[in-house]
Amino acid sequence: MTNRSITIGDFLTDKEIKRALSLYRKTPEKFHKLCKEKIIAPNIERINAKLGQENDQDFLAFAVEYSIMRTVPQT
Repeated sequence: MTNRSITIGDFLTDKEIKRALSLYRKTPEKFHKLCKEKIIAPNIERINAKLGQENDQDFLAFAVEYSIMRTVPQT
């Protein structure tokens, strides 16, 4: 098994990333739930195909949240 790193850009479109950033800025306390419901779940088939495996929606939402938290300045 090969261990590989991915970025959110590897499975989300630019439009989805912008939407995720907007959701995070508006409601960071609800981000995980909203990201999963509004971004990950509706696109999970495409995401799975792009990543070449079945993926856990919760894990992906947490990965997006972590990535945003590491890159967006906290106010």
